[in-house]
Amino acid sequence: MWNLEILMEVLAGGKYRTIAIFFIVIFLALLISSWRIIGTNYVEVSDFATNTLLIMRIKSFSLWIGNYSRVGFNHPGPALLYVLGLGEFIFFNGLHLVASPLGGQLLAVLLYNSFWITALFVGMIRISRAPLTALIAVSVFLLLAAWVHYEFFMGLWFPDLYFFPYVVMVISAARLAAGRTDMLYMLALSAGFLMNGHVSFIPMLGVIFILLCLYNITTYHSVADRCLIRRAFFAQNAVTIGISALILFLFFVPALITTINEFPGPFADYAKFGRQHAPNSVSAAWGFISQYWGGKRYMLVAMVLAVVLLAGSARSARKENSGDVRALLASLVAATGSVLFYARYGVDDVSQNYICLFYYSVPLLFPSTLLLWHDMQWATGKKAVYAMASMALLGEAYIHVNRVPDYAMFYDRPDIANLYQAMEQHKGPGRMVLDTNDGADWPPIWISLTGADAYALRKGEDLFCVNKNWHISFTKEGRCHSEEVAHNNRYKVERASNPLPALRPGDFESDGILFRRYVNPSAFAVGPLPVAGHNNEYDDYLLASGWSKAEEGFVWMMASEARITIPPVQLDSGILTLDLGAYLPKPDSRQTVSVSINGALPVSAEFTMGASRQQIHIPFDNPTHAGIDVRLVDNDLMSPAAYGLSSDTRTLGVSLYGLDVQAR
Repeated sequence: MWNLEILMEVLAGGKYRTIAIFFIVIFLALLISSWRIIGTNYVEVSDFATNTLLIMRIKSFSLWIGNYSRVGFNHPGPALLYVLGLGEFIFFNGLHLVASPLGGQLLAVLLYNSFWITALFVGMIRISRAPLTALIAVSVFLLLAAWVHYEFFMGLWFPDLYFFPYVVMVISAARLAAGRTDMLYMLALSAGFLMNGHVSFIPMLGVIFILLCLYNITTYHSVADRCLIRRAFFAQNAVTIGISALILFLFFVPALITTINEFPGPFADYAKFGRQHAPNSVSAAWGFISQYWGGKRYMLVAMVLAVVLLAGSARSARKENSGDVRALLASLVAATGSVLFYARYGVDDVSQNYICLFYYSVPLLFPSTLLLWHDMQWATGKKAVYAMASMALLGEAYIHVNRVPDYAMFYDRPDIANLYQAMEQHKGPGRMVLDTNDGADWPPIWISLTGADAYALRKGEDLFCVNKNWHISFTKEGRCHSEEVAHNNRYKVERASNPLPALRPGDFESDGILFRRYVNPSAFAVGPLPVAGHNNEYDDYLLASGWSKAEEGFVWMMASEARITIPPVQLDSGILTLDLGAYLPKPDSRQTVSVSINGALPVSAEFTMGASRQQIHIPFDNPTHAGIDVRLVDNDLMSPAAYGLSSDTRTLGVSLYGLDVQAR
């Protein structure tokens, strides 16, 4: 009872002391449960290595982009990466408190999550106006979160890092919906982190804001200082609104800088993805978000109950406590509506549960909201019961959190050091050029290569660039230039078989990956060369980047920019003819492609349903009899899946059926 009395005394004391003690307790609990993870000397791979590739830019103050997306672009901003980077630089490089750079990132995550959990506690205090009630509400939420997905608390994966800022955003938005600005700074901060971390939060938060504005207007239209569209509200809260707007604006500065440096910038990429994505059915979207509730039935019951409580309490909405809890219910409903909107129009694969892990916060917050509602209606005054229950719930949550993340295998791959050394020995002058493939062997190869890339970068070395099958996870700087492809040591990368095939001079194997030395043909035979019957020549020598593997008779352009590298041609001048087709899913579809040789002026052609197959003739001068670098640009790529024509999610441009080099 002595400990219980101390707890009650603390919670009844000054609010800042209570909040500080809560933060310290949460952080220490997470630190103790994760210490065996933090204290390990790691060599990271996979997503954690791709984070490192970006984090290392912080040292030169040149990081203006966010984490990579699997669909081919970077998210709007680097806020989360700066959190991880500062943890690495302070706790590993500066204070030497951890055994590895990744340990510093993990320690930063614990501070990050402790901050958001404390912000959640503050929000609950402001809604309930009773620290013990807020404590038990937060305890219930944390225990449910630990049961459902314990990696939320200490995981380094970005989908896990959205969870706690999202729940704080929901709570803060509820305060605004109730006409209060006491959490507006926190709303701007949480929204900024979310929108930096994933572009989809921009439309989702827009939907939430619109729905909660409507709720506020209908509820407080006659209360001038609490209605969001009344002049009195702005006059009373002008400074708070201005500072919050400035905080939110700062999170968009990196995207603005990127747009200036790389016009038209990231938002053009986001718009392009949106145009290429076909909406999911309402049924599929509903089924997708209901999984976070445990099924459609439970979600329906919860939403009906929320609406009933909202409707039934309309008369008491302007009362202090009642209106605040009611606004929290409205915020949960608005958040559900926004995620339903995203599942309908933004989710490209509804089979992937990880896409909306953050949304677990809504069903997990629902029981806490009902508890606040019950306490508001039938306050029992049993503070001792609340205190004891909170201690028990938090203790149980600690037990569930005290585990190693399921994906911790990607934190530590010591064999990457051997892979790095083997690649370093064979790379030659400049960066090693890698031609990878997008087959079934690609995931394990990608995992190892990301680790080797990050390992080399920590040593101050730019080890390799990716030519074929480049992905944004290797960063734009990791894409090979045409000069590198032409002159640097080049390797075809594939999974090593068992037994290992005979190695040719220059070939090598490491970490289960076979590197076959690319030998550029000394000359290219003048004349036509169709894809049909010559798949190997195209895959191995001609198709430099931006293409699929050669199919039966043709090959697809799969990036807005693709290159063909033709070996030296014994002609002073000539004409290159490309036999091209276009993917045109609708009668009015059009594709425009421009083709240039060795940086000369491009030749353009437009493909329509009436002219879907054309031969493009491009003249060139070649006095040195060097190789020919052919660049194709097509900004009208289309996805069969987006038009409901097949399950093929690739974005397709023109198709190449063959080429012909002739004297001019």
